[in-house]
Amino acid sequence: MFTKESTLGGEAKRRRLRREAAEANRPELEGSLKKQMELLSLHADVFDSGREVAALPMATEIRVLLYDSSSSHSLCELLGIKSSVLFLDTAQHIDPDNMLSNPGLVLMRMTGGVGAEWAAPLDMKRPGGRNPDLKFREWWTMPITKDPAGHTWSREDFVLYLAHKKGGAHVDPLVSDEAIEALENDNALGWTYPDPISGANYDDERSGASFGPADFV
Repeated sequence: MFTKESTLGGEAKRRRLRREAAEANRPELEGSLKKQMELLSLHADVFDSGREVAALPMATEIRVLLYDSSSSHSLCELLGIKSSVLFLDTAQHIDPDNMLSNPGLVLMRMTGGVGAEWAAPLDMKRPGGRNPDLKFREWWTMPITKDPAGHTWSREDFVLYLAHKKGGAHVDPLVSDEAIEALENDNALGWTYPDPISGANYDDERSGASFGPADFV
């Protein structure tokens, strides 16, 4: 029979063995990190050229770099750097006193005679200036997008939705999130100029790719 103490002891042992294995393979892990960052930069360039489908491999690369679960560990966690670096926060934060939707990581870009679209701000100036950099947990889980119905999403929600549901890593028709799918296919945020604007979740992913130092190692 397993006790709570034995379970905690077993987990501590697994963490120790994982750290030792990661340290023994650190040069290989650092090489993998550089490759993932290069792939992320490459797909970001493809996305910026107008190919929104590049958001899918970007989501997978961010997942490899940052996402930890009970059965898998991110490169940044294995290298021991995820908790030691600060992450760039380009979001327009949700105002609890504002009943309107909040795009979060995107801005509306208007072109005369063409219309409007969502765009990742990147180097564009945000209203209110630059946000302070954040530690990972807050940066990853903080709600940053809100629709008029009050549904909210974090960077983690966008990354895992695209990686797990939409084909970044695999396609799963059993995973459903009607609210986030409305960001992609409908005008869930309620903004028009002059026509409804959809696809916010892909540009959210592009903003999410600008998350920290250009090189961790």
